[in-house]
Amino acid sequence: MDRTIALAALVIGIIAIIPAFIALGIAIKANKKAEEANSSASTQVDLARHDVSWTWQWVKPGVMGFVNESRVHTALNANLDVRLDDARVILKVTSVAPGKSISVDFGDDVRRIYEQDKGDLAQVEDRPLSTEFDRIFAADPAGAARAHAREVERAHVETIRHRLQWRIDWQTSLGTPKREKGSALISLINNPRT
Repeated sequence: MDRTIALAALVIGIIAIIPAFIALGIAIKANKKAEEANSSASTQVDLARHDVSWTWQWVKPGVMGFVNESRVHTALNANLDVRLDDARVILKVTSVAPGKSISVDFGDDVRRIYEQDKGDLAQVEDRPLSTEFDRIFAADPAGAARAHAREVERAHVETIRHRLQWRIDWQTSLGTPKREKGSALISLINNPRT
């Protein structure tokens, strides 16, 4: 009889362990699914972070390019609003790949201003040295050259009189909205990539 009770207890114990093993298997599968979901969410956060940034540069007189500086991310559904003094250009672009640009043509008015600024600068650069420079040159040729160079440099600085303002709205590949905006006083003549 003791043996029968022991055997019955063993059978009941084994039957009781089966649901525990089933529950353990379910828990392991659930844990694996949770890890996959976390990994996917982490990847989506990385994509939503989106490293697009923008720079601008003159492409030619009156035409500016806004460059997607990202190495990997494409800007989608980009809306660009740019103002240069009184000129305004609004563009919509489906996508801007890494390293590519949105070309902004400000038109003939800005090209005329460019030509005027260029002419103003040429007048200063070509201006004959004054008698004051002649006296300085006679006493110190290097000093006269430095003084002329400073005057030309000042003329370059004086061409920095145009206000540029921009705003670019775009979306990441996951649809996350992004925005970058800025403003600067610029010259139409001498602009390093900015």
